[in-house]
Amino acid sequence: LNDDLQIYHETSGDSVIHENGSGDFVIRSANLVVKNSDGDKTYFTATNGGSVDLFHNNNLRFRTTGIGVSVLGITSTTHLNVTGVSTFVDDIFTGIGATVGFGTTAYFRDNAKAVFGDGEDLKIYHNPSNDHSIIEESGSGNLQLRANNIILKNANGALNLAHFIPNGASILYFSNNQKFETTEEGVLVSGG
Repeated sequence: LNDDLQIYHETSGDSVIHENGSGDFVIRSANLVVKNSDGDKTYFTATNGGSVDLFHNNNLRFRTTGIGVSVLGITSTTHLNVTGVSTFVDDIFTGIGATVGFGTTAYFRDNAKAVFGDGEDLKIYHNPSNDHSIIEESGSGNLQLRANNIILKNANGALNLAHFIPNGASILYFSNNQKFETTEEGVLVSGG
């Protein structure tokens, strides 16, 4: 007779299952459910051949799946590494003070940069100190805009600033009025 497994009640009010041997403590069951003493709130479920679920105040918060895990609700972490395909149902905010957020749009707060390239050659950001929005190319290559037509407009899209047509004209505007246009023969200047 040994005392490897003990089940007892302490004077403090705790009920204890104590595995004191050198082996593992194994619970065998088709499915396992851990609930509160009234039986009306679930802490944990383990389904044979299925998921393991963790609950907070009877609300499902974490579930294992056949391909990974599902986290339900808000998640806070100091470090997160994600590999493979990730699908997000709602907005995601990352960075100190939620500097960057992803949902149906990508949201970057002031001075939060979208950085591209191993050498961080391309940066896109908004600088609130001078209220400038900046696209910065600092690598050895060029910054190229590629399109069948390129039209530059003012912030609300109402006024044309410039229009560049492949194998055609380059047009400059002043107050939405065409003032300069390149042609096959040279240039056309309006008003001056």
